[in-house]
Amino acid sequence: MTSLTKKSFLIGLAVIVAAGVGIAIFTKTSNTQQNTANESSDTTITQTESSQSEQEETVSNNQKIRIKITNGDRVLYGELDDTLAARDLASMLPITIDVEQYANTERIGYLSRKLSTDGEPAGIDPSVGDITYYAPWGNLALFYADFGYSSGLVKLGQITEGLSELKNLDGSTTFALDE
Repeated sequence: MTSLTKKSFLIGLAVIVAAGVGIAIFTKTSNTQQNTANESSDTTITQTESSQSEQEETVSNNQKIRIKITNGDRVLYGELDDTLAARDLASMLPITIDVEQYANTERIGYLSRKLSTDGEPAGIDPSVGDITYYAPWGNLALFYADFGYSSGLVKLGQITEGLSELKNLDGSTTFALDE
């Protein structure tokens, strides 16, 4: 009689990064088969593990989202982080909002709807050039001066070009993807 023993194991870890945009999958598989014949044959067949590099696969999408900010003849560029809140803002683009000075530190403008802030920190200490969202009021805040920790403030990204023009933004301002 022939006896067949099959042992398989699968160790897997799947991490979904914010709403299915980025996915990391690590998989390792090993199959061992042994065929043992009765007294007429002592043959054993073994299938061994494949190399680890063939077994592990990573798929990720941690890319910054480039945006263009236009206010009259002023043009600034920025990058949105790979976060749920930043991707939510990107899904609204292009948008035009009225931007105004606030507290001699930032330019603010109100969005037509609130952004999703699930999983975001309770607040941040913004830096000059940060593109942020103030959840309690539902507004964007672009910092041109230093400011302290603020509860409810969520970092979305940063200005990468035209920072010197940020302080001068006023009125109708368009935020669009930089394609």
